[in-house]
Amino acid sequence: MFFKKTELNLELPSELMTVMHYYEDACVMGCCGINALNLNVQRAIDGMMDYGVETAMKAQDQLDRLIALVKSHQGSVSSDQSGFGQHWARSEEALSFLENVSASLQAAIDTPPELWKKTQVS
Repeated sequence: MFFKKTELNLELPSELMTVMHYYEDACVMGCCGINALNLNVQRAIDGMMDYGVETAMKAQDQLDRLIALVKSHQGSVSSDQSGFGQHWARSEEALSFLENVSASLQAAIDTPPELWKKTQVS
């Protein structure tokens, strides 16, 4: 018996999508996919200063659920233009990306608010 590998389609909940916009740099995910992102922790801190840490914490929970979903999948993973705008041939590639986002976001959440400083965009 042969099993056909299916593609996993990731849909981003609203809080996670809001947080992902914090990381958009020279472009947007809907156009350039994950190449539009700069996962510098400071970008998440800047976003939390605008939207609050609660949104980031909800997004981290949502991201943890996506990571668990991708870990349990073998095969390709995609997220359309209303999400990450990306296709990964292997679930390990998607997992690596999601874990990098999670590490950046968690580092921002763990930064004490008294150390937050808004960066100047030039």
